[in-house]
Parts: sequence; structure tokens; C-alpha cells
Amino acid sequence: MGVIRLDFASSELTSIPAELGHATSLQSLILYDNQLSTFPAEISQARGLRTVFLGRNALTAFPAEMGQARSLQTLELRENQLTSFPAEMGQAHALQALDLTSNRLESFPAEMGQAKALRTLLLNNNLLSSFPAEIAQAQALQELDLGNNRLTGFPAEMGNAKALRTLNLSCNRLESFPAEMGQAQALKVLNLNRNRLASFPKEMGHATALQFLRLSDNRLSDLPIEIAQLSNLRFLDLSSNRFTTVPGALLELPEATEIDLRHNPIPEAEILAVRERMAQRLADGQTVPQLLLPQLAAEVGELREAAVNQMNVHTTVLTAAFQNRLNEVALQFPQQLCGSAEQQRAELGVIAARLTQALDEHATQHAPDPEALHKARQAADLMFQKGQGAAEAFHNEFDRSTGHVLAYTFLAIEAQVAHTPEAHRPEATRCGMARLIGALENGSGNCDTRLCEEVMQVIGLPLSDYAQQYPEVVNIAPPRTAAGEAQDVTLGVAKTVLRDMVETEPGLIGEAPSDVWRARLLATMQHDHPGVAPEQVEQAVQTIESAWQEFRELVDEQRAANG
Repeated sequence: MGVIRLDFASSELTSIPAELGHATSLQSLILYDNQLSTFPAEISQARGLRTVFLGRNALTAFPAEMGQARSLQTLELRENQLTSFPAEMGQAHALQALDLTSNRLESFPAEMGQAKALRTLLLNNNLLSSFPAEIAQAQALQELDLGNNRLTGFPAEMGNAKALRTLNLSCNRLESFPAEMGQAQALKVLNLNRNRLASFPKEMGHATALQFLRLSDNRLSDLPIEIAQLSNLRFLDLSSNRFTTVPGALLELPEATEIDLRHNPIPEAEILAVRERMAQRLADGQTVPQLLLPQLAAEVGELREAAVNQMNVHTTVLTAAFQNRLNEVALQFPQQLCGSAEQQRAELGVIAARLTQALDEHATQHAPDPEALHKARQAADLMFQKGQGAAEAFHNEFDRSTGHVLAYTFLAIEAQVAHTPEAHRPEATRCGMARLIGALENGSGNCDTRLCEEVMQVIGLPLSDYAQQYPEVVNIAPPRTAAGEAQDVTLGVAKTVLRDMVETEPGLIGEAPSDVWRARLLATMQHDHPGVAPEQVEQAVQTIESAWQEFRELVDEQRAANG
């Protein structure tokens, strides 16, 4: 056989002939997106074979004989059902790129450290609880992706991987990070988002090639002063941690460094003090990095006012806030929707298919309102079509398409369900899909920007009783609400609850507030505004009740004005 490239992607193949191993001129075998459950070991005899694409099949095993494929450079096995990977593949000394993303691997062979040419190793979204130290022997390794696994530790020996440039350990269970990684002199990108780190080693100050350091969603309350030695740092994500002060070392970082400290419990007095310190440094002719701090209560008043008015007010502040939220969500899924435009369109199609399946399952199991489900499907289809360029986008003030917004929202729902214990997953799945259907239905008649805002409100809400009790486990971070904001939010909801009750039961509310009004208000606040603390709600309710007559008259006037 004299073929060089065979492309049977998306051909519904269930098997391929073992005789392909006799194709001496075969260099590239593309079998992406089929229904293969086995791969013939005889293919290893195709001595000229350089690339094999087997992603999105149904493989449960991969033949050890492929370690004898001496010319093999690229092996792509993402989105299969592999529970193990043969140690013999370490003998494939020409292998440069290995992609095992989204399988079911519980271990990875130490022998792969013998793959001296290996440059890219992708193991994202598996079931790994440990990683072999021997992989550090693969001295050509430049990119290592271990995100979305179950790692509780990372081998210190990997600090000896001199070529390592990109390391992703996000969404694991790390409680510490080895100090020896400071020896990784080529390391430019380090992602430790969504782990359990309470400290960061001072030795990492020696990793001066670092440009992007992501530490969001951990348990950090301080950083070593050595962090200021990272002279090439361009982005440092410290959002959603436990900082109550801004470490002084951060202000010593280069001017070009962007530092995200949002969603930390930093008091307003500290925020104002840091701003003054930065202003003084600038006045003295010094440079300061770009610091993103939590917003002061006065600065989010317009956003909160728009929110309590049932999102009927569309403002620049509101759009900017949702844009920031979208950026935060995107950072949590660094491997999604980040390739070329064509790759992103393809990925949107995959996510759209998963959402369609989830809607089908929800309809079968829970029988939602047919009209609401129909409107939701239409809105979802249109959002994805616009994202893929198949439909004209009407109006969107975000820097991502409506399809991206819906995709990230659905990914956030999937992630929360995945972090929920098995016993609570049915509840979380039902709640997540019900809320998404409601958002899609409510926003289906709006322009693109308003539809995006409706959909994004689903992100971060607890989807189960377990999530409400243990938000740190399922990675929910409701926006923190200052006292002044809490008063405004509760007042807005109180007005809405009273109006609704008067519409349906005019005689229910008299000169004094009823227990029914109070109970409904508290339930609504707990459900829709989890960032407002119960004591803040109670204080606001007492204020309203102390001036009940005036409050009731205000609501009546607004009802009359609205017709």
C-alpha cells in the first residue's frame, strides 16, 4: 500500500483492519470521532507512522505493542474510556506529544519518563490521585497538563524538569506545592487554581521566568516577600482566597504585572489605604503594578440597584460587572474555548450537544413546563448558532459571543455537579437545569447582551442542599455584600414580595407586617441573594418593619405609577 495519510474522522467506524500495519508508507492515521472500541496492535508495524489521532472513540485499552512504533511522534487519545496506559509506550523514543485528556486513568506509568523526546503531556480531566516522579527524567518535557484530577501531592523531582515551561495543576486537591519547583528555570506558566493551598513556597521566587501565575480559589492569606523577585511576571491571580491585607511584596512587582485580588475578605479601610499607598508611590516617581481589588460598597451601588430591580435596568456598570464575571469563569476552564476560531466553533458544537442531551434527560425525568422548555431550547440554539457564526448576532457588549457565554455557564453547572457527592448529584443536576431553562426562557426575547446577563445569573448559585452547607467544597463563591448594599438589596426584594402578595391577596397586608410577608421575604433572599448574610437581612427587615406604614405607602405609589 502506498498511502501517506488516511483520514476517516467522523465516519462512524466500529473497527479498522489490522492489515494497515503493512502500509509501509503510512505516516498519518486520523480516526477522530468514531466508535472504535479496540485498536489493532498490528498497526505498530507501520514503521513510517508518525501521527495517530484516536480522540472521541470508545477505547477501553491501548495496545502495548505501539511502544514499538519507533517513528511515532504524536498520539492523540482524548475523550476515550481508558483506565490505564501501557508502560511499554515509554519505549516510543520518537514520541513528542501525548494527549490523554478526558479519560478514566487512575494511574500513569513511571516508565513514560523514558520517552526522551516527549515535549507535551496532556492528562487533564482524569482520575489520577498521584503522579510518578520518574516523569522528570523526560528532559524534553515542556508542557504538562494535570488539571481536573484528584492529586493530593506533586513530586518535588519535577523541579529537575529543566525544559518545563507550562504546568497546569488546577482543580486538584493539593494542600502544598513543592519548594523544589523553584528550580524549574524555564517555567513560564503555572496554574494552581482551585486547590487547597494555605501557603506558597518562598523558593518559587527563584523561578524568575514565570510570566503567568494562577492561585485563585485556594486558602491563601499571605505570600512570601520573595514573590517580588519574579521580575517577568505578567499576571498573578489571587482571587477568591482569604487575604485580609494586601501583601507589601505585591507592590514591588513590575509595572506591567496585573494582580487580581478580587473576592477576598479585604476590609474597605485596607483597600483605601493601599490605594493611597499606590498613589503616593506614583507621586514619588515609582512604578506600581496593576492591582484589581474588591470594589467598595459605594462603587457597586449602581450595579446592585439594577439587580434588585429585577434586571430591568441595563447599565454600563452592570455590563462591566458581568464581563468581569465571565472572565473569571473563563479562567476556571483554561483548556476550553481557547484555540483557533475553528477549534472554538468545534468545541462549542460539542458543548451544545452535551447541553441538548442534558435538556432531553431533564425533560424525561422531571417533565418541566413544555412551553418554557421549548423557549429555552430555541434561545440556546440561537446563542450557539451566533457563537458558531451560523446566525447573525444582533447586539452584544461582551468580548465573547453569546455561544461562549452559554458554554461557560453550562461548564460551570457541570463543574459544580461534578464536585457534589453522588447522593446529591441528582438534586444538583435537576436544580441546575431548571435554573438554566428559566434564564433562557426569560431572556429569549431580549437582545444578545441582556440574554447573556440572564444566563450568567445562574453561575455560582448553590444547586443542592450540600452546596449550601459546604460552598467551599463545590467551589461556590457568592459575591460578598457590604452592609449598605445588603440594606438596598433587601429593600428592593421586600418591595417586590409585598407587591406580589397584594396583587394576589389584597387583604393580607394590613397596618402591620404579616408573618407570611416576612417568611416569604427571608426565603427569597436566601434563594436569590446568598451573598447577603442572614444577620444583614434581619437588620434590614427590622428597619422596614419599624417604618411599615411609610413602606406600604411607597409600594402602593410605585404600583400605581406602574399601572
